[in-house]
Amino acid sequence: MKMNKNAKKLNEEGREKLRRGEYSEAVEYFKKAVEIEPGYIQAWHNLGLSYIHQEKFENAIPPLLQAVKISPSYTSALIKLAFCYHKLGEINSAIRWFKRAETTNPSDKRVEILKERIIGDYLAKASLHYNSENYSLAMTYFGYVLELDNSNIQARYGIALSLAHMGKTKKAIEYLDSLIKDIPEYAQGYVGMGIVYFMRGERKRALSFFTKAMEKDPSNPVYQNLLKKVEIGSVDMKETISKKVDTIDILPQYKNQLDKIVERWEKEGPSYNLLNSLYAILQTNPENPYAVATYSLYHLQWLLYFHGLTTDLEKESQVDIKRLHAIVEQFPHYQRAWFNLGLAYELLIKYLEEKEGKEMSKIGEYHKKAAYCFHRAAEEEGEYAEKAIEKYKEHESWVEEYG
Repeated sequence: MKMNKNAKKLNEEGREKLRRGEYSEAVEYFKKAVEIEPGYIQAWHNLGLSYIHQEKFENAIPPLLQAVKISPSYTSALIKLAFCYHKLGEINSAIRWFKRAETTNPSDKRVEILKERIIGDYLAKASLHYNSENYSLAMTYFGYVLELDNSNIQARYGIALSLAHMGKTKKAIEYLDSLIKDIPEYAQGYVGMGIVYFMRGERKRALSFFTKAMEKDPSNPVYQNLLKKVEIGSVDMKETISKKVDTIDILPQYKNQLDKIVERWEKEGPSYNLLNSLYAILQTNPENPYAVATYSLYHLQWLLYFHGLTTDLEKESQVDIKRLHAIVEQFPHYQRAWFNLGLAYELLIKYLEEKEGKEMSKIGEYHKKAAYCFHRAAEEEGEYAEKAIEKYKEHESWVEEYG
């Protein structure tokens, strides 16, 4: 099909505006292009893309639908439709369009990248709801993950444990039994079985499954600890650690595992697999301040890394911020928690500084909060004292200069 020259010129000029970040101007060029040439698929797609860059996802959908109407197999438009619906929280529509994109072009790397990011987002939300003991909603998000990837181990395990916490232990055992049969080398599946049987009061059966987990992964310190708990007859899988400040960092097996994951995170960058490894440790002892402080900070880093998939990082970060605040309120002399809370505010500063239309008053507010947190960390004895002093000076200097 021969394209109108004026329409082509307008599309090219619009693309140049896109490259320059002049998204509102780009919209006008693409609108004129499709007015002249209603069948111009690239111009419809680019119009949708311009709206996406402005985070106007509802506006982006009609032109992208028009592009798909003209060419049903246009992968770029299909991917962006899935993305827009995901951003709008219309999960069923997001999954439907993603599946259509995947079916149309399964080898497209963009499809795989979007799949990983959406799954990571749903797993993170499921984890947050699980941690908040909202097991029904956690199951819903784990279910969304399985719609995209029916073999996802984390989601299958999460559903089983959620069922157990809802009192449906028989159903949980069925889920875990199926998981173990499909992946017999998955040690965590045996741990899940042990936890469920322990919750049912069947200590001997719990012990047998923890033993099997140890056979699958004999060097895992978390499994060793769980096995020891059952052997000595620990009465509560959610046993809290002492509230004394000097006992916060006991449980070295958890600390060693967390530190290894953090080391990989720093080398390889954020990923939902590493995030969920942190979450798995948090699940084992959800009230351990060391685990909570670590997970909360790195979940925030993960959100920032994928901020293109986050409508409002400030809003989405509140759960993690509240977790960290709860720790410093409970353990006012816990240096690591104060330091991590300061780093969390730094992440929000970075997000706002990169956001279009800087909100200087909010940035200033977060600089003050970060300075306070680092000052508190610097007052405590420990490995973060020197770093905390440096960071306190940085933020205090910004506040003095810009107010």
